[in-house]
Amino acid sequence: MLALISIPELVVIGIVVPLAVACFTFWVWMLLDCVRNPRLTDTERLIWAIVICLAHLLGAVIYFFAGRRHSPPSAIR
Repeated sequence: MLALISIPELVVIGIVVPLAVACFTFWVWMLLDCVRNPRLTDTERLIWAIVICLAHLLGAVIYFFAGRRHSPPSAIR
């Protein structure tokens, strides 16, 4: 007998799982960016790492918009 997948299972497999993987990947990316960011002081790094770890995705989004310091791109020579 052929086992059929129900619509709710398709939603989980097709939407929820990829979204969860994308959110986790973004969270890890922001945590690594925070730890490796040379434009932050050691204290700022520690505070941002704690915020990202404790607030999870919300902390990562806040860091993305408020915590990252962008330097102007260097001129291509």
